[in-house]
Amino acid sequence: MKGMHSATCEMLKNQIFNHNFVFPDTSGNFPSGWEKYIESPLAVIYWQKDYKHHYCIMISNPFHGKKASIFQQTPFYVPVNKQELWEVGARFRVYRKMRANITVHYVKNNIRVSQNQIDFHLMPGIRYYCRSISIPDDIDLVYLELGTEDSGQFWIENVVFAQLFPHSKSINVNTVEAVKRIIDPVKVEKLTRDTVEDVIAGPVIQASELQDVLTLSTYTFSVLNLGDTEANVQLQMSPDGINFMDEAMANHKLAPGQIRALDFNQFLRYAKVTYWTEDGNTTRLRIFFQAQG
Repeated sequence: MKGMHSATCEMLKNQIFNHNFVFPDTSGNFPSGWEKYIESPLAVIYWQKDYKHHYCIMISNPFHGKKASIFQQTPFYVPVNKQELWEVGARFRVYRKMRANITVHYVKNNIRVSQNQIDFHLMPGIRYYCRSISIPDDIDLVYLELGTEDSGQFWIENVVFAQLFPHSKSINVNTVEAVKRIIDPVKVEKLTRDTVEDVIAGPVIQASELQDVLTLSTYTFSVLNLGDTEANVQLQMSPDGINFMDEAMANHKLAPGQIRALDFNQFLRYAKVTYWTEDGNTTRLRIFFQAQG
């Protein structure tokens, strides 16, 4: 199947426990609720985080045709019913084109009976890839596996499994109970956002993390050039997270060492920053997103 670049899936009620790999397992060396699978002993799967505590899974697979993946552990399978429509997807980060896949494993009476492998053609940058699926008859549980049989390296930053129809009215009880065991009391999300991305700008146009700004009263992107090469930064907006347009008069040259705040003149639900260089060299950028609800 062909992958679809979308962010709408993340706006639904995600049923994946530890979808952004924040909580550690008992060993402290891998995210709770997830396990590794590798067919080549040279494949490497790491749990990573940056200085702002953004977590992700890095998969480095040396051989084409050998699988390397992560999958959900048994206690965190997602309850489903026949003919339900679900959105399945993930945010992947990659620096060259390669293929990855999400396999939906179908379980009946605690036995895996079938699967649906969804293939995505990853493009350089950080993007959401999603696909909708219909649950077959006589299936009561689902678990996801994310990986590749291509040679290469990529990062998984978030995993999504959300019910589209009929609309979900509750969150997976396994997820709720697991979170209660890890965090007590449950923290309420503040009406502010303050995120930072460190990225590498090069000749290929890439994009920052997508932001849903529908409920925000004010927000600003700012970009700091930490490298030695001039970069271009361009604000983009979208009503649906799929189709984007450039913000008028918002293509800025960013000299080495320079920081610039980028504001939007129009309002649409989704916003991001694209970035690239023109001389064939690369430069490191730090992208800030700060907002109030």
